[in-house]
Amino acid sequence: MKQYTVIWEDRWQSGSHHHCLAKRTWIECNDIQEIMESPYGERARYIFEGFQNTLGEKFDPSLVVKATDKISIN
Repeated sequence: MKQYTVIWEDRWQSGSHHHCLAKRTWIECNDIQEIMESPYGERARYIFEGFQNTLGEKFDPSLVVKATDKISIN
C-alpha cells in the first residue's frame, strides 16, 4: 500500500450562492489510479505522495481511508 494526501474541493450550494472549500484526505491505496477512480478523483486538485500536514493538522491515523472504500462525498 502506498500513502497519499489528496486535497479536494467540497462544493455545495445554498440558494443562489455556490460555495467551495478545500479539504484534505489521507488515502492508502495501490496507486494513484485507484484515487482517480474513487469519489475523490473527480474533485482532486492536488495529490501528494505520503501523508502530509497540508492544512496544518497533526497526522491522525484514524482518519486514513482506503481508495477502494465505498464512500460518497457531496
